[in-house]
Amino acid sequence: MSTAKPAAGKGKTGATPSGAPKTPRTTRTTKTEKAGKTETTAAATRAPRAPRVKKPETTGTTGTTGTTATTATTAPAEHRSRRQQKTGRVVSNKMQKTIVVAVESLKRHPLYKRTYKSTNRFKAHDEYNEALPGDLVRIEETRPISKDKRWRLVEIVKRAAQAPSVAQVVSQLDPHTTETEER
Repeated sequence: MSTAKPAAGKGKTGATPSGAPKTPRTTRTTKTEKAGKTETTAAATRAPRAPRVKKPETTGTTGTTGTTATTATTAPAEHRSRRQQKTGRVVSNKMQKTIVVAVESLKRHPLYKRTYKSTNRFKAHDEYNEALPGDLVRIEETRPISKDKRWRLVEIVKRAAQAPSVAQVVSQLDPHTTETEER
């Protein structure tokens, strides 16, 4: 058995017996240099992009005369509005000029595929304090009015059946009791 170590065996010395490194070292290229090389080659092979062409403003159906109808440019701003609208029930109107609207939506669970009901509450601006709790209302997106208000009341779709006050119910049941209490 010889005690001599192999020349290129496992070990930390990476030199050959002659003292020269095994492979010649090359200089590294940085990421920016690589990116610069790929950009120049890609730019050289890519064709210039054509400018975008606007679609014509006139659309519609051709009539018997063969002319096309133009789009109405004088349409009201409400119909051209791209603001989001939601329909929900008024939960609270205890704040001045503000209502809280609960909007329910059905969602589907991504994993279990079960549909469930999700409720979001939005604070909406009610300029004239018209909406009452239980009313079905339509609200629309608007500019931020306060910290939480980004919606405004568009219309009251359906009024809730408002319960009469206790005094009205008692007076209908027994009109003599209210007269004696007042005296």
